[in-house]
Amino acid sequence: MRILSIIPLTKIPLPAPQVLDYFSSKDAAPGGVAQISLGSRKLLGIVIASTPVGEKKQAIKKSSFRLKSVEKIISHAALIPKAHLKLIIWASQYYYSPLGLVAKALLPRYFAKPTKQFLLELSQFNLGFAKIKTRLSIVPELYKIGLLQNRNPEFKHATIVHGGISSRQEWAIWKAARQGQLQDILGTRSVLAIAPASLARIAVYDAESPYHKSFDQQPYINAKNMALKLAEFTEAKTIYRTTFPMQEPCVNLDIVDMREEIKNGNYSIFSKALQMKLTAIITNNKQAILFINRKGLASGLVCRDCGNIIKCPNCDVPLVFHDSRILLCHHCAVKQNPPSVCPGCQSYKIKFIGTGTERVRNELLKFLPGALSKRLDLDTALKWERQKEIFADFCSKKFNVLIGTQLLLKEGLLPKVDLAAIITVDPLLSLPDFRMGEQVAKIIDMLARSAKNLIIQTYKPDIDIFKCLREYGIGQFYNLWMTQELEDRRALFFPPFSQIIKLVYAHKDPLRAEREAKVLKNKIQIQAANYQLPITNYQLLGPFPAFISRVKSRYIWQIMIKSSIEDLRLRNKLLSMVPSDWKVDVDPVEML
Repeated sequence: MRILSIIPLTKIPLPAPQVLDYFSSKDAAPGGVAQISLGSRKLLGIVIASTPVGEKKQAIKKSSFRLKSVEKIISHAALIPKAHLKLIIWASQYYYSPLGLVAKALLPRYFAKPTKQFLLELSQFNLGFAKIKTRLSIVPELYKIGLLQNRNPEFKHATIVHGGISSRQEWAIWKAARQGQLQDILGTRSVLAIAPASLARIAVYDAESPYHKSFDQQPYINAKNMALKLAEFTEAKTIYRTTFPMQEPCVNLDIVDMREEIKNGNYSIFSKALQMKLTAIITNNKQAILFINRKGLASGLVCRDCGNIIKCPNCDVPLVFHDSRILLCHHCAVKQNPPSVCPGCQSYKIKFIGTGTERVRNELLKFLPGALSKRLDLDTALKWERQKEIFADFCSKKFNVLIGTQLLLKEGLLPKVDLAAIITVDPLLSLPDFRMGEQVAKIIDMLARSAKNLIIQTYKPDIDIFKCLREYGIGQFYNLWMTQELEDRRALFFPPFSQIIKLVYAHKDPLRAEREAKVLKNKIQIQAANYQLPITNYQLLGPFPAFISRVKSRYIWQIMIKSSIEDLRLRNKLLSMVPSDWKVDVDPVEML
């Protein structure tokens, strides 16, 4: 008789035990698969250890609960390789995420919804002998798979893996990889669910892209970090690469002070310099890119008498005015007709504020009615296929002006054009997130590489980022700016000199949301004192309302932890105080 220690493939909220023991009359190797019962459910679990009953007899006697027996051993062999098991356990600890949930994310989907046919195939699966060392390549976005295949002969016959392939395809790829039949596997972070028999190297493309991180569902893992750890566990070579060769940008730069435009009587969202350039573009049938950080016709409606901004009834954000004559919330999708009078003071003096892609296009057509233009944002192109069509039409010169949000900043898809202009980037620089300066620098750098002329419009021309641009020019700008940015982060104990952990709580009762946040902060402080953590190793910020403090009628509060604690077990002693109804986001993409 054996005791099998098993990871159930389900979410068990932390800090509850994540590995459960079961009796078994038959043995199974670490990495084997068993069918188990948990409560009234039957599910699969991954074996991580097997121990003779005699060695655990005392522990069993002292236990307050009775051990169950496994329902069935599906595979006695180590189907899940040792390195993959280590990766699952490490990711659970690092991201403080339930072990079973991480295991499900790093295995084919069939393991979570096991059919009789799948269980039969799994029980009969033969590992065989590894014949090929696999090369794994990870990209942050789906479109970059095609880019790499077009530019690199190495990937012409690569096996492609992403979230859009079927469960049956994923399972077939997993089996072939485990049997050492695949030389090249290319895909998004979904490739982490494939466990090749032997790895030669792991390449991560665009390692700094935020899209390597899962931010919409648990576990909130980052493929870049996971790849680095997997390479460590398998002794594979790690390579960080860019999607395409980066060249020094060579562009004529003009930073326009929009305050001076207003002083000179120009109240348009287009400066005189930009109007002249765009007129020349259309006259000579050239092309231009207009970047705007917001979608929608305007960021909202404001009363000029009382200052009231028309907000979403469910979320603490302005409703956005769209050309279809509706007000729309981009967080909960509520729709309203624009009011004819201010709901606060009944004034008729309601004015549009802000700038969006629709408004930019309409303003463009006012002084250049013959301009052929298209918008690229989530309203016009929610799916990648539509985005690809717009890029293809622009590259084929079917229209002159592309107006878009961050969606147009896709490396390798933008052609070289005569003009790129940033209508406004000031709202981004005003956000309370330490990465915003870096994001703006990347936007400027990317647009500079896509155009012969770059115009940046701003109401804040004297801030550091624009001073750096004027002093050093666009060629050296990005590297010099990031050098200074790193020094600032070192002084303020921000990454990469610390780790950020964002704790988020939401509740319909605003008082309860605030109270729960304050209680948790107090618990974390007491826990830190109990373990005598030096104040130099961590900082506790908050609690405070989120930047958008109410979404879908739920009030959101946050606590931020800056940590330099290298021992994950010690760090997780702090996180063990976090209740299961909080969101724990380690290395968040944004602070907001």
